[in-house]
Amino acid sequence: MRIYHILSLFSLFTTALLIGCGGAEEAGQTLTFSNRGAAAQSKGVTFSTQNLPSPFALFDGENEVSYQLDDFDGDGLTDEFFTLVNFAEGEEKTLTIKPTAPTEVKPKAQAFLLRQPHEYEPDSIKKLTGDYLPLEKYDVPENLNPHGFWLKFEGPTWENDLVGYRVYLDTRNRYDIYGKQTAELVLDTVGLDYHKIQPWGSDILKVGNSLGIGSPALLIGDSLMAFENYESKRFELVASGPLRNIFRIQFNGLTFRQDTLDLTVEHEMHAGHRWTELRIHVLRSTIKNPVFATGLAKHPAAPDFKVEKAGRQYIGYTYGAQSYHDEMLGMAILVPEHQTVKHVEGGMLDSHVFTFQAVDGVAKYRFFAAWEREPNALKSKAAFAEHLRNEAAAW
Repeated sequence: MRIYHILSLFSLFTTALLIGCGGAEEAGQTLTFSNRGAAAQSKGVTFSTQNLPSPFALFDGENEVSYQLDDFDGDGLTDEFFTLVNFAEGEEKTLTIKPTAPTEVKPKAQAFLLRQPHEYEPDSIKKLTGDYLPLEKYDVPENLNPHGFWLKFEGPTWENDLVGYRVYLDTRNRYDIYGKQTAELVLDTVGLDYHKIQPWGSDILKVGNSLGIGSPALLIGDSLMAFENYESKRFELVASGPLRNIFRIQFNGLTFRQDTLDLTVEHEMHAGHRWTELRIHVLRSTIKNPVFATGLAKHPAAPDFKVEKAGRQYIGYTYGAQSYHDEMLGMAILVPEHQTVKHVEGGMLDSHVFTFQAVDGVAKYRFFAAWEREPNALKSKAAFAEHLRNEAAAW
């Protein structure tokens, strides 16, 4: 039997700890992961692609398992293997690698940035001249104006089988929600009249000047400042399905009063989960210990921001008829407790706010949305809260 040395035992065990699966070991052409002490869950598993056969298929017993290979450094070569493993409570799972072509799978996640075929014209932001074209890297112009059509949905858009999100790529840098009535990936094909409820779903959040859902910010003294003022900004798409989405936005010369920072904000979403994870990498800062922040838009129909601790995470959430169309919508933030998490009262930027700090140069959090019209929707505040607790325990 040929043995594929994917990772050393130590390295793979470390990866498993990071993803919360307990331990892992290499045994010939098999990989074993343990869900010791944890509830049933779908969990992302990653390891290096070094020395993997090409092509190969992955199996859980007799059932083929879909996976993806991602290029993180942009050199055209894949660096990381990713799959989703469905664990029963306390289960140990063994996956088998076979050197054969995998079966083509239907994607359950996608991310994209689409532009019009003509060059950007700041004085004609609603001009349409043809079909939208994909961008994998994009240096954002200083004069990119809000509310335009040159970029579809005004910035990067990402979705899975449950929910979709977008971020405005102009200086607002706010995050918004697309509620979905279908598990199909549709956002790259729908029209621009997305504020009306369509068979596929709708834009379901009125963001305004708030932090929308999970927009990053910085706390300076008693002022909350979104990532609005910078020298340059760059988008880079890392992975678009079939199981996870990853993209980055790099800020150079991000300015807050007299201070500046260089940051990379990495976004990740997995199929079958409502969350998006943001990882803020501090590359340079004139602030010794910057205090980051995020939050949720305040709405009179859901005034209570519930804060609790579950596992090693702090949860903050709202639930009520707070969607764009006054329908039931749950929104939430999860922040790891080791990041010196604080709930800030006062409603800065019309938002419920958590603050936190980077550890070893990285600050991370997740945001969630759940809409009443989703297939298999979470139909109550209690159901949404229980979902959040389970996700917090699994992170």
